[in-house]
Amino acid sequence: MDKEFTLGKGIYLEAIEYIKEKHANQFRAFSMCPYYVHPIRVAALVMKYKQSHMIDDLVVAALLHDVLEDTDTTMKEIEEKYGAVVAGLVHELTSDKKMQKEMGKAKYLTFKMRGMTSWALTLKLCDRLDNVMDFAYASQDFIQKYGKETSEILNGIMDLELSDTQKRIATDILTMMHIYY
Repeated sequence: MDKEFTLGKGIYLEAIEYIKEKHANQFRAFSMCPYYVHPIRVAALVMKYKQSHMIDDLVVAALLHDVLEDTDTTMKEIEEKYGAVVAGLVHELTSDKKMQKEMGKAKYLTFKMRGMTSWALTLKLCDRLDNVMDFAYASQDFIQKYGKETSEILNGIMDLELSDTQKRIATDILTMMHIYY
């Protein structure tokens, strides 16, 4: 089945410009590349793994997945610009920093991912895969900490009815972790 891109690449290019503006002057911790490269890579992973009649919304949500958490962007702004589906997904992917601190990051993310819609869970797994792919630039201490956290999260969601796509992404996360962790 061919992927159906209903909005065309124009919406992707516009969303990339949007995140470049929103994440201006932010850099990835280890690679020091501009931060917006990360959501672009997550969007590319979504396109690689996911087939859906909603692929455009999923790709745009992947591009925007960190804007609520890391910038001054509002839900209203996202919804006005990209629609309710994208805004809802971005909201679902945004962590509650207070709850995360109270519960601990791995427990919080496991809890959050267990309650996500299938689309959001797929995006979150692609996000986690891209973060693990950054192990090439990370310190051994970070790799150990993030690897342990990722293992806990994956173990905490494996009893869910994961889609074949989600299982493939989880397998690829584990494969990538085995290289470094």
